[in-house]
Amino acid sequence: MLHNAARPSTVSAMTRDGLQYYRNVTGSLEAKAKSKGGRLPLYEHMRLSYCKKPFLYFDTDEEITQLAYDAANNIQYLGEEGKIEARPVDNDYWFRVWQTFQETMEEMARRGIHPREIIGDRDKFAQYFHDGEPVGLRLLKGVSFAPFKKLLKFSRRDYVQDMLNIGRFRISPASSYNNPAYNVAMADVEVERRYRVSLISEYMDGEDFIEVKGNRIPVSQGYLPVDFPLPDYYLFSTCGLPERRMPTDFQSNAALLIHRPREFVRRIKVALQNAQPTWQFMEGPVKYYDRYKDIPSDQDQEFYKEFKFAYQAEHRIILRPNGIGHYTNLQPFFVEIGNLSDIAEMLHT
Repeated sequence: MLHNAARPSTVSAMTRDGLQYYRNVTGSLEAKAKSKGGRLPLYEHMRLSYCKKPFLYFDTDEEITQLAYDAANNIQYLGEEGKIEARPVDNDYWFRVWQTFQETMEEMARRGIHPREIIGDRDKFAQYFHDGEPVGLRLLKGVSFAPFKKLLKFSRRDYVQDMLNIGRFRISPASSYNNPAYNVAMADVEVERRYRVSLISEYMDGEDFIEVKGNRIPVSQGYLPVDFPLPDYYLFSTCGLPERRMPTDFQSNAALLIHRPREFVRRIKVALQNAQPTWQFMEGPVKYYDRYKDIPSDQDQEFYKEFKFAYQAEHRIILRPNGIGHYTNLQPFFVEIGNLSDIAEMLHT
């Protein structure tokens, strides 16, 4: 749903004078590239690309610093030896995260915001060492696999024991994750996706208004919000990487390590289709969207999740209503798919 929405009061006070910063950086980097035969370091290519279309220009300082924090939180990870390390920038999965980080650094530089302000009292990594060695190091010691070649389901030890012994899994409505009792790693609005169509190109070209569905929209509002509401659906999640922060984030002391994901999906599909025969079964990795760069064209928005959760490398199994039906007050249910010791093992501290 495309709509016009009120913007923060700080936006109305902005002028086009602030655009000169981007023009200066663009000119400087293009001159540097020309002097070097068209070659620039990767981070400067990112800077140049952003300054040609600085879509974060209209965001508030709070939005910029939060986005920078989210990017930094995704870039960093807890290594096998307990050190805080950085993701490889040449990896396709993490490239866009690095790109967002560079874009926010550029925008913060223009505004005079020091990078230390993106951390402040929000240093997420301190919590993992609160009780000494992070639980994820002990739980996942020696565990290594390529993305989504295996799957991990984190939970309490007694629950994981049931997962392994009798294949018992809880299937929850997506709407149930919008729960204030959950921590920031778990809570999310799973039945709505929010995107933004940037108007920065029109603004830089000197336009004052655009017309959308017969409405005259001031370009100075910066973007057009696009909300994509979803009917409630059922959701079962696992992790496609041995991410050592997850046990702490999900208050877990055990995990089910699934060695044969395809076989696991086959078995749980049978059980879910028996439980909800009129619903559509779907599964696959989550796509972490950038609200400015990923305007929705894919109808399977159940597999899209906000960028800030990218480090979770989530795999989803979805049950959604067939057709256009909407269901309210969905309740969680359990399935049992039998002993899984032939395709999985239990990890515990």
